[in-house]
Amino acid sequence: MNVMKNILIVLLIVVLLIGAVLLYGFLKGGDRDLGQAPDLTVHTVAGEDITLSTFYKESGAVLVFFDRKNEQSVKLLQNLSAADGTPVLLVSLDDTEKELSAFLSENNIAFPAAADDGAAAETYHISAGPVSYFIRKDGSVRAVSLSNMNEKTIRKYLKYIKNS
Repeated sequence: MNVMKNILIVLLIVVLLIGAVLLYGFLKGGDRDLGQAPDLTVHTVAGEDITLSTFYKESGAVLVFFDRKNEQSVKLLQNLSAADGTPVLLVSLDDTEKELSAFLSENNIAFPAAADDGAAAETYHISAGPVSYFIRKDGSVRAVSLSNMNEKTIRKYLKYIKNS
């Protein structure tokens, strides 16, 4: 009986170790992509139409869905200055163009931004923000964040899309 118990304990430890290694590899990032970014076209508050596949073509890009009434979204937008030249496209989930334009102006946010009519959120299956997609220039999604990120984390994810 003790031998069987010891075998079960050893097997449990092995399974837990294997699970920990797999989880660590997943959380660390590894060298894998998360599939192709679905293409979309949005109309920005500046009056231009931006097609995502053209937007990321040169150097990759960050696509951010946000809700300005959500504190985490606002903090994320403030931290995006860490993007340091990487194109960033903002998609507001809860604003009219007029509200979004005023919000961007009041907060000195210069990234292109669009008030979503629901089509972009539906394409990406988003119901609340912030959600950020880090997209390589070949269109592959390298990382997704479902919350606010500090500047250090943003820079880390930017390295993922720059090293492609």
